[in-house]
Amino acid sequence: MQIIYDSPRVQFYQRAIKYLNLEFDEKIFIEECLPLFDSIRSWNHLDSETLNWVKSKPMLNHYSIPVIDGMTKEGIMRYREKWLDDDGFWGIFDQFISNPFSGFHEISEMIPCGTLVYMLKKACQYYDKKCKELCKKIDELKSIEEMLAEKEKMASSGDVGAMVFLGDAYHEGMLCRRDVKKSFKYYQMAAESNSADGWFGMARCYSLGECVEANAEKAITLYEKAASNGNCKAMLLLGSTYLGGGASDKTDKVYIGNVSFDREYDFSKVKFWYDKAIVACGDDKEALALCYHRIAADIQYSKNKDELSNIAEEYHRKAADLGNVGSMLDLLRIYDIAESLDDDFMQKYKRWLDNVVEESGLKTIGIIGAKYIEGSLVTEKQEDKKNKIKAEFKWLNEKAKASDGWAAFTLGNICYYGYGAWGVRISKAYEYYKLASDSVNPVYSIELGDMYWQKKIPCVQRRNSAIKCYYMSLINGNGLALKRLEKFF
Repeated sequence: MQIIYDSPRVQFYQRAIKYLNLEFDEKIFIEECLPLFDSIRSWNHLDSETLNWVKSKPMLNHYSIPVIDGMTKEGIMRYREKWLDDDGFWGIFDQFISNPFSGFHEISEMIPCGTLVYMLKKACQYYDKKCKELCKKIDELKSIEEMLAEKEKMASSGDVGAMVFLGDAYHEGMLCRRDVKKSFKYYQMAAESNSADGWFGMARCYSLGECVEANAEKAITLYEKAASNGNCKAMLLLGSTYLGGGASDKTDKVYIGNVSFDREYDFSKVKFWYDKAIVACGDDKEALALCYHRIAADIQYSKNKDELSNIAEEYHRKAADLGNVGSMLDLLRIYDIAESLDDDFMQKYKRWLDNVVEESGLKTIGIIGAKYIEGSLVTEKQEDKKNKIKAEFKWLNEKAKASDGWAAFTLGNICYYGYGAWGVRISKAYEYYKLASDSVNPVYSIELGDMYWQKKIPCVQRRNSAIKCYYMSLINGNGLALKRLEKFF
């Protein structure tokens, strides 16, 4: 194995050997951090030219400040507390403990918390982490800038989609620095090409008074033009204007952005625009769920919310049925779904287990289920490790494939808690819990929700995935899911 002597890891070892028995000394700490941090920046290709470029990009400030502070004594001391609180073992310093070749495993056994070497190690871990985060964001920003340049060329050539994209990008400031003048320019270009999205963007500028003077009449005219030509967001907004103002407003004034105007309550017009918005969503379930949720929320917080509470609930339920997490939580906050629980989850499971043992003659299935119910499945798995449950697994598999959710749920428990000789198998547990959750009665979704929430399986939207599982479990009669959901309120 070739050793790279100028790598930050090797340089750290060289310093660690000198200070193994030394208590923390602030002066030495700063003197050693400066060259070590310089080495980490160099290793991550963060030279002075790159950092000067970074300073000119406000979007990178959050990521660049810790790295730039690591170049000065004052900055190092300012971030010392954060290094101590950071428990991650990142990047090049991952190998401190795991790589026996380095010899650091033996060294680390002798390093108590608070010593100089310990503090240097934590500082380097934290700084390397921040350098890598900055490098990742630099790559992302450069990619975005190239994409925006390409979109600007497309817009100049008459591509309406590119015009709207740029209008949104400069208005929201998520992909680039916010620039309302550029935003209005591209919206106007799109509107001149008869784009409903362009008219909507211009309307938003007039309602907020961005780049142009706020003007309620122009804003409404453009919103109506956008809605009449298929813009769903404009339809929803116009529908909400006929609800008669906000719940705390005693007048008939309606506010859109920074403008207001008088408009009387007219539910027929509310329904007209909301129905058009629903139709405009077509077969897009995600868009439809969001549409239902937006309608429910508008009604729920309107002046006439008491009169329309049943309608708000209806839309919330439609949104929740399509997987909208916001409506799931709103239903739980506003309406007592717990009252509709028809039976105790564990009692249902126990009745199923009794029938299964009688039908299959396999008593072990009943034992496994009983241990899950009493909560001892995880603690007693070691003493049950030699139990062979091949016959039980085969029987439960056949039942699970025949859409028996309790059978799939039981298989999931066996794999998740590691019962018997098969041991813990998280990926198989997920498959069985998913099968149980997708069955006729998704009361079993609670364990799948736990897997999402406890990061047992990779998931981009961990929180939302867990809430959906708990919600489906709750409305199908599992009262245990209510306790899980309370943490999200």
